[in-house]
Amino acid sequence: MSKITKANEIKIPETVIGMVFGQAGSGKTTMALSMPKPLLIDTDRGVHRVQAEYRCDAVQVENYQDIIDVLQEDLSDYESIVVDTFGNLVKFMLDHFAHKDPALITKGGTYNIKIWGLVKNEFGRIAFEMRKLNKNLLYVAHQTDAGKDNNNYYIPKSQGSAIEDCIETLDFVGYCELVGKRRSIDFSPTDRHVGKNSIKLDQIIQVPILENHTENNFMVDYVINPSIERRKQAEQEHKKIDKQIADGRKLIDKDPNATLQAFKGMELSPYAKGILFKELCNSTEMTWDGEKFA
Repeated sequence: MSKITKANEIKIPETVIGMVFGQAGSGKTTMALSMPKPLLIDTDRGVHRVQAEYRCDAVQVENYQDIIDVLQEDLSDYESIVVDTFGNLVKFMLDHFAHKDPALITKGGTYNIKIWGLVKNEFGRIAFEMRKLNKNLLYVAHQTDAGKDNNNYYIPKSQGSAIEDCIETLDFVGYCELVGKRRSIDFSPTDRHVGKNSIKLDQIIQVPILENHTENNFMVDYVINPSIERRKQAEQEHKKIDKQIADGRKLIDKDPNATLQAFKGMELSPYAKGILFKELCNSTEMTWDGEKFA
C-alpha cells in the first residue's frame, strides 16, 4: 500500500503545541489546566497553589528521568500535557545531561556549549513525541525582563538559548498579564514582549474570571477549538482552489479564446487564476499578462 497521501486527503492536525508566560499571579497555571484532559508535569512543585477544584492529575518531578519515564506510560486518559514551569524543565534537562556526561560542565563550572545542542534536540524530540501520541503540549513559564536602557521587554524565563530553541517548535506563545482584576493573554509579538501566533488566534483575549465554581475551559474554548476550526476552514479553501484548477484544466485543450472567456466567467481565486492563465499561455503562443486577466 502506498504511503503517499494525496494533497486533498492530508489530515488536519487537531493538537497544538504552545507556551504561556507572564507575571506572577496572572493565573497562568490555572489557565493552562483548562487544556483538554490535562496531565500536569509539575517541575515547580506548585500544583498545591491551584484552587482544589481546578487541579488535575500530576507528576511531581524529582529529575528529568521522571519525565522521560512518564512519556512511556499509557497516557490514553489524557489529551494534553502541561509542563509548569518551563524554566525548571530546562534545569532538569541540564542536570540530566551533565550527570550523564560530566565533560559538559567546564572547569569553571559553567555549561559547555554542546549541552545546549542536546537541550535543543530534546525539545524537538518532545514535540515529535507529542504529535506521535496526538497530545496537546503546553509549557508554562515565568517572565523575565530582557529589555535595555529602561525599556521593558518580557520573555519567558529560562537559561541559555533554551527559550529560542523551544519557540521554534511551538504553534503559539501567549503573554499573560494582570491589570487590576482583568486578565488577558496576547499572542502577537510587540515591543513589550515576545509572542507567536502561527495558528491565527485572536491577538488579545480577555481571560474570564473564575468564580462561583465556573468551569475552567478557557484554553479549550479560546485556543484549541478556534485553531482546529481555522485549520478546517483553510483546508476547505485549499480544496476549493484545487477544484477550480482541476475544472479549469479541462478547458485548456479547447479553443484558446473560448477558454480565456470561460476562465473569466469562472469564480477563481487569484492563485488558481494565475496557475490556469499561465498553463493556457504555455499551451498556446499567448503572452501572460496578469494585469490584463485580473
